[in-house]
Amino acid sequence: QVDPEWRMFFEGVEFAQKNGSPGASGGTSQGLNQKELNVYELIRDYRRYGHLKAKIDPLGLKVRTCKELDLEAHNLTEKDLDSVFEVGSLIGLKGGGTLRAIVEILERTYCGTFAVEYMDCDPDVVLWMRNQVEKRVHKLDTEGKKEVLEVLTKTEALERFIHTRFVGAKRFSIEGGDALLPMMEHLLQIGVKDGLAEVVIGMAHRGRVNMLATYCHKPLDLIFAEFEGAQYAVQGYNADGDVKYHMGFSTDREAKGKKVHLSMAFNPSHLEAVDPVVCGMARAKQRLRKDNKERKTVIPVQVHGDAAFIGQGVVAETLQMSGLEGYTVGGSIHLVINNQVGFTTSPEYSRTSTYCTDVAKMLRIPIFHVNGDDVEACMHAMNIAYHFRQTFGRDVVI
Repeated sequence: QVDPEWRMFFEGVEFAQKNGSPGASGGTSQGLNQKELNVYELIRDYRRYGHLKAKIDPLGLKVRTCKELDLEAHNLTEKDLDSVFEVGSLIGLKGGGTLRAIVEILERTYCGTFAVEYMDCDPDVVLWMRNQVEKRVHKLDTEGKKEVLEVLTKTEALERFIHTRFVGAKRFSIEGGDALLPMMEHLLQIGVKDGLAEVVIGMAHRGRVNMLATYCHKPLDLIFAEFEGAQYAVQGYNADGDVKYHMGFSTDREAKGKKVHLSMAFNPSHLEAVDPVVCGMARAKQRLRKDNKERKTVIPVQVHGDAAFIGQGVVAETLQMSGLEGYTVGGSIHLVINNQVGFTTSPEYSRTSTYCTDVAKMLRIPIFHVNGDDVEACMHAMNIAYHFRQTFGRDVVI
């Protein structure tokens, strides 16, 4: 819902844009100052294109710019920076604000280590996302930062130990994508407040062992035994090679005094084949819990690699079925670990689109782009993604 006063304001802006002719005083025939309209268009373009300028690459391989966000593109100059504009109230500046203050807020909101595409979503989603992104402040307190540090330390320690103890062993580490673990922990902590009962996880090799150990609490002695090539006669296989990176697991975790069941699906080497399996598992669990309408108690989380997400057809097939009555699970949370290489292929040789997540645009859902080195920004994205999924019952991508 839009406040009636703001609805009139937007209608006035749109009417002036379509029909207003500049008057002698620099305003339009409807009385709106042309400069105000220029600043309004600047705000609109930051919301739409800010992600193109955002600092989302930890490696800084390219200088990211977007000419649509230049002042000159909107007939504004540096001389206007200290002028006050009423449209600043659109982004929380009561009574308006200077152009300098407006740009600073927009840069911080849309062009930092956290960015998001949402302007092509349905109107109700656009309004909801705008409020979340521009008004929701996610700051960890000291205790929260200590908890994140503890998770990251466990994550790093396990990778270092495996690297030094099992020299030469085939290893698909989480290094560089370490923020995945605090994000998953955050999902658990905020979910139990709303009655989250189960999380179903599907993922490929990258970071799988660490997710099993640090998040799912699979006993380390079992994991190390698999690195040693232990034999499991009952299952009928030897845990050598990369078999340990195909293993599933299930367990109960406690969060805020409540139990949450975690399920990690087994997966084959066809990296994305697990996606529809995870959705099927989640849907069955929802049915068992008689949660066939809201589907809020069981959440599927699909962890992808960048090249696999854009390159494998089963991803697009699963995405396009996500809203069908016979297949919906109330939305999956997709986490794409983008290490900017597909096995041996650089992005410019592996896809046509700007982002590896552009395939998900067919669903008109929010797509977050976050710098993996900024853990707090990653958790902020998870926070909004979780609430979007619970509010709209649709997929969301980070």
